[in-house]
Amino acid sequence: MTKLTMFSVRNRALIALTTLFAIFAGLWSANVLPRELFPSLQFPVLVVATPVPGASAAVVEEQVSGPMEDAAQGIPGLVEVQSTSSDGFSAVTLELDYGTDLGAAQTNLQRQIFSVQGLPDDASPSVFAGNIDDFPIIQLSATGGEDPTDLVRRLNELVIPDIEELDGVRGVQLTGVATQVVSVDLDEEAATAAGVNAGTVASVLQANGVVSNAGTVLDGDTELPVQVGTRLNSVDDIASLPVVAPAAATAPTAPDAADPNAAEPDIAPAAAPLLGDIATVELRDQEATAYTRTNGEPSVGLQITKTPDGNAVDISNSLDELIPELETLLDGGELTIVFDQAPFIEQSIEDLTTEGLLGLTFAILVVLVFLLSVRLTLVTALSIPLSLLIALLGLQIAGYSLNILTLGALTIAIGRVVDDSIVVIENIKRHIARGGNRLTAIVDAVREVAGAITSATAATVAVFLPLGLVSGQVGELFRPFAFTVAIAMIASLFVALTIVPVLGYWFLGRSGGASQRTWTGKKTHRTSCRRPTCPSWRARWRTRSSRSRWLVWSWPGRSGQAPC
Repeated sequence: MTKLTMFSVRNRALIALTTLFAIFAGLWSANVLPRELFPSLQFPVLVVATPVPGASAAVVEEQVSGPMEDAAQGIPGLVEVQSTSSDGFSAVTLELDYGTDLGAAQTNLQRQIFSVQGLPDDASPSVFAGNIDDFPIIQLSATGGEDPTDLVRRLNELVIPDIEELDGVRGVQLTGVATQVVSVDLDEEAATAAGVNAGTVASVLQANGVVSNAGTVLDGDTELPVQVGTRLNSVDDIASLPVVAPAAATAPTAPDAADPNAAEPDIAPAAAPLLGDIATVELRDQEATAYTRTNGEPSVGLQITKTPDGNAVDISNSLDELIPELETLLDGGELTIVFDQAPFIEQSIEDLTTEGLLGLTFAILVVLVFLLSVRLTLVTALSIPLSLLIALLGLQIAGYSLNILTLGALTIAIGRVVDDSIVVIENIKRHIARGGNRLTAIVDAVREVAGAITSATAATVAVFLPLGLVSGQVGELFRPFAFTVAIAMIASLFVALTIVPVLGYWFLGRSGGASQRTWTGKKTHRTSCRRPTCPSWRARWRTRSSRSRWLVWSWPGRSGQAPC
């Protein structure tokens, strides 16, 4: 520690430039740090959701949930597997150790479940990961327009792409939209006459509207992919599908043996009927299970989610500027902000900043009252904002955000980061007041207290740092808090051992920042004094002078001065 102080005092210009760099870097970090209400958390949970239309719960348990559980056993960091099987749906939940890379675990799980054999043909498993960023930061409501269907179309085609282009926006999801389905009502009489049944119609629907890869062809030196099939884009396309009846079970009648010249029977099959000829195909609105209304009017909700490194406040401000332009694209529609995290975040930051500034002010006033020196107070007070700015730079490097927990940690640290500097500057003042070389006095002063302030800072860090080492969700939540307090404490120790000695060298002078008074002539107070020739009197008076060096009394007629 002493070598660090000696290096700092001997290289004062370098320390000054480093301090300026730390100040500007901290201010830059304060402006670019992501601002959010809570820290970004990733819950170590993976869910495999598999819809199985038409299957009973027992079939889902046997053919889907069981194989999925077996496939998930090989995932690294697996703690527990739970499954829920219901009619037509399977949900397998995997709980992993905290600290597990969810991205790698999700990829590994997808590879495992796609290799499962024997799943029903219509089972389509999907893997989801739990993340607090999945919760929407902004919810909008779209109302108005002449036609609800046209409003939804404009939202999908015009509004959502513009919102997704904003920095930090991960996606936009519509809610409250009436789901439309294509219904096929089979005419039993027409279907019987055509020789088809419901199974035949289902096979035709499954076989059409699917685009599949059929290989490649060469066009000179260019290899071109070949795709077979076309997608069904409208109800008319579905109604125009030909329905081929199963082959007739009876063979054609042989020609009459008595009449060898009889003509061959006509065995040409009749033209296949179209689906629209034997069934009614139409687009219908599915029965709603929930309704979305804004100010009593039917509306459509838009939920906006952000990326893990997105800034909720910046997204909100950019969206506020974009909303008037988006409303012009809705042809009479109106966008209303129903929920926005940004005002809560800004209010929290403003409140905590105000409390932090009040704490800083009162800390400086208390230091001034006890030190009774403006210069000493200013040197000490510099360590508070400098330590906090270094902590903000540490948050930027570590990838944390500015939220209520990290701001609370900075507020708590304000009262503690000044302690090391107070101890150092007070001891430096005492050593400089004795006289002698200032460099030697500063190094000796820091050497005396370096161990004490280091142990005090280490004790404080040892109290808060274990909060970030707790396992589970509590550790994930409080890790930014513990890291912020720890980095602020370490920064205060670094400032006290490097920057404060340099400021003491510049600002304290030879008097140590305290004034001296000298009286010449007779004493004006009631304390009785003996002649200075008495050794015991001199020894007693030197002891008293070490306690109050600012009062010096000179005996008339003598060259020396005897402190009193």
